[in-house]
Order: sequence, then C-alpha cells, then structure tokens
Amino acid sequence: MKSKIRAKLHEIVEELHKISTGFFAEHGSQPPILFVLKGDKLPTERQVVDLQDYIEDKELLASMIQAYQNQDGVIGTIFMSEAWVIKVDTKSEEGKRLIRGEAPRIQPSESSEREEVLFYMAETLGGNLAAQAPIIRRGKKATLGKLEFSPGGEDGEFEGRLIGGTFR
Repeated sequence: MKSKIRAKLHEIVEELHKISTGFFAEHGSQPPILFVLKGDKLPTERQVVDLQDYIEDKELLASMIQAYQNQDGVIGTIFMSEAWVIKVDTKSEEGKRLIRGEAPRIQPSESSEREEVLFYMAETLGGNLAAQAPIIRRGKKATLGKLEFSPGGEDGEFEGRLIGGTFR
C-alpha cells in the first residue's frame, strides 16, 4: 500500500479508537459503523453509516458494505464492529497447516480460544489495513484495550464475510 494512504488510514483508525474508547466508557458497546472515504488519492471526506439495523443478517450487512463501496467517488471504507476473533500464529506448524488448507478452519463463535475485540477493517483501492482493540469485560462494565494494528493486510490476506468487497 502506498505510504501516504497507509499513514492516513492509521491516523483515521487511531482517531476512531479514541472515539470508541469514550463510547465504550459511556455505553459499554459500539454499534457497527461504516466510514465511507471519498477524495482523490487521499481521503478528504467521510460519510458515517450506522449499520446497527443490519447486524443480525450478515449477508445483508455485507451487501450494504459493498453497495457503499461501489458509489462514485469512493476510494475506500473503514468497517468498525465488535467481533469474535481467533489469533493464529502463522509461524507455528499448526498455523502453517491452516494457511495451506491442511487443517480445518474453526469459526470464532465455535472456538473456546476466541477473543472479543472491536475490529477495524480499512479497505481502499491502495490496499487493506486492519486493527483491533480487545474488549475487556468486568461484570456489566466493558472497556477497550490498546489498539493493535495487524502486521499484514496490504495484499488482502484478511478473511471474513464482511471484508474483501469491491476493493479486493
């Protein structure tokens, strides 16, 4: 990914994390939101789309994201949502087997090793960028942990029904 767009995406995701941290402190959750990025080569305009009404139907949600990605002048999107994830060490033998398709993939919802995160997925014409922050629950109170950017993503290695739309 070109360094200018990547730097701008980092900046936007860091800003979103600060906002979400405050939202979590007040409400204990974050509704799914899509940020539509418009501009020439760098995002100069953002449109915020509340996707809360579509969260129960993942196929409809994925279609909504792709419809926004297909609008004229859109150079990228950032999808933000609470999610379950499984972290895989791609350097371990099991991780390598998983990447090669030699080990069965387990859905995060079915894994006892899943983690709850606020997930940020930026997809642009210049490449992808992902980050996440752990959701820390203590009783009825939930807070966000530190933002961590995923090491990969420039060539679209991320998987999931709600990512990999128009810009892949």
